[in-house]
Amino acid sequence: MKTFIIAVAFIAVAFLAWAVNAQAQTTPPNLALSAVASAETSLGSSYPIAALNDGNRNTYWVGTKFPEWCKLTWSSNKVFNLIKVEMPLTSYQNNAQIMKFEGSMDGISWTLIVPQNTYNFNSLAPTNGGVQYFDLGIDQGRLIQAKYIRITTTQNI
Repeated sequence: MKTFIIAVAFIAVAFLAWAVNAQAQTTPPNLALSAVASAETSLGSSYPIAALNDGNRNTYWVGTKFPEWCKLTWSSNKVFNLIKVEMPLTSYQNNAQIMKFEGSMDGISWTLIVPQNTYNFNSLAPTNGGVQYFDLGIDQGRLIQAKYIRITTTQNI
């Protein structure tokens, strides 16, 4: 069975999405690198939307208000069952965000993938280093299919 991942990092969530072969235990390719990123707003040229999925934790996108959304769009449907969210490597200590993840096949109708909740990040923590993994059903063999992934953040705590 193949396992597929989407990873994110803005405000420090940058989207990284990749597919992984669970049986071979290989490192997955980053599907987010092939997506087009968009957002409701952007906090100027220092934090552009292109940094959302550039694969570099030293660059990141920041929106200007809450609630705020960012989105990845692929040219065709992608299949995945894990989302990875990375905060920037720079001084995001004890940062928490209230956010949810949704997927869509058409960019109009959205299905909840990860429920809205408070997610804690600490870039300097030895345990997770500012990275959160959202298991969408790897153990049950559940796969999510979407052409669009949207993250909505309602608060940065």
